[in-house]
Amino acid sequence: MPVLVIAASALAAAFVFPAAVQAQALPDIPAPSDTIYEVRLGDGSVIFAQVVELDEERVVFETVGGARLDVERSGIEAVRPASGQVVEGEFWAEDPGGTRLFFTSTGRSLRGGESYIGTYVVVLPFAAVGITDRFTIVGGAPILFGELEPFYLGPKFQIIRQAEVQASVGTLAFFFEDEVVGVAYGVATFGD
Repeated sequence: MPVLVIAASALAAAFVFPAAVQAQALPDIPAPSDTIYEVRLGDGSVIFAQVVELDEERVVFETVGGARLDVERSGIEAVRPASGQVVEGEFWAEDPGGTRLFFTSTGRSLRGGESYIGTYVVVLPFAAVGITDRFTIVGGAPILFGELEPFYLGPKFQIIRQAEVQASVGTLAFFFEDEVVGVAYGVATFGD
């Protein structure tokens, strides 16, 4: 019987102690630099800031707007490099849907190997895949009454890619049970 108690205690300790140690572990805080980080605090707040001072117990952050925050290390949940850019003193997160608007395409294309899935108004799911850095294919179908008709395919080819101008041409083809309806289009996006 004592062997069973010892084995059960060891098994319980193997699960409980790592969780307790993990709960007490503080995140790694990078050294002060010009890099902007996404900082998640223990209360759920998220700030975008640079690390400007650092010691064993406290971290001083400076937001992109210039405000300084002195935070106890124990109050920091996570720190990771931010994805985006600073525009006129504001941090703009990277746009995850930069190749599309609410219900149409932009002149931008996905990079080869990139993809995304999404939905319009819950019943119009779609997916897009970057075949190359300039060629993207999108497809989808409405989910209405258990039917997936019509489905559509939309290949798009980027013909201009410059810092401030991106332009593409493409087609949007709808496949019905006994016919195909389509439209060709051109689209340009100006700015970043």
